[in-house]
Amino acid sequence: MKKLIFILIIVITACRNSSDNQPRDLRLIDVEGGVGKGRLVKLSEIAESIEYIPLETNSEAVVGKISFDRVFYENERIYLVLQNMSIIFFDKDGQYLNKISKYGRGPQEYDATLTVDIDLKTGDISVLAYNKIVEYSLDGDFKKVVNYKDNDFLSKHNIIGFIKSDLNYFLRSTINDRSQHSGFLIDSTARLLLSVEYPQEDYEKVTTYSALLSIMNPMIFRHKNAIRIKNYNRKNEMYII
Repeated sequence: MKKLIFILIIVITACRNSSDNQPRDLRLIDVEGGVGKGRLVKLSEIAESIEYIPLETNSEAVVGKISFDRVFYENERIYLVLQNMSIIFFDKDGQYLNKISKYGRGPQEYDATLTVDIDLKTGDISVLAYNKIVEYSLDGDFKKVVNYKDNDFLSKHNIIGFIKSDLNYFLRSTINDRSQHSGFLIDSTARLLLSVEYPQEDYEKVTTYSALLSIMNPMIFRHKNAIRIKNYNRKNEMYII
């Protein structure tokens, strides 16, 4: 059954608009012509049920501003990534479970929360920091760190996302005039196992027009027990790992 879960948080957050229209060619979009042609979509059209979950609030679970709307629901747990670099998680009923607050430059800490990935089997939390991935258990205990900055090839790329796949990690890279790769598969020692190149023709087009760089970055996501990376190009290419 499809279920749409809304999490009630007594905070004031900024709203961000997003668009599913990602350009594959340099085209003129008639924005003015589309004004007044939209419609409101009812929640009943996309969900069979709606559940509101009030989150427990205590001295350890004070929810501040959420970082880039990062709210995850996996394994019947709710994970919130806050702007103060903390990660708070609750059970499916909103009861507070634990908090990870390891911001710093130590070997078992993270100096950024660029993105977070949840292990679908164990619930462990992996944090993408600058040049490394740090993994913690549900108890907040440090488990391991993957320092991909030690790999000379990877250190030249700007890694902006990742997904953990069993014992390996699939990294997502930005597209720029120094890198023609959109993704990499590495093991827990940061050894490069696989790389995915951005199609040459589209790469030249994107890097020529710098305004397209951010919106033409590849996407990475899980689908049907596989990891898929999608390059934005005319051929609509997708790679399955």
